[in-house]
Amino acid sequence: MPPFQPVTPSDFCPARAAPTRRQPH
Repeated sequence: MPPFQPVTPSDFCPARAAPTRRQPH
């Protein structure tokens, strides 16, 4: 997976910080 993905501030959630958010692996 890419090192960083351009996401919106509201959708900005680190997989380690908030695994509850939907994350495109």
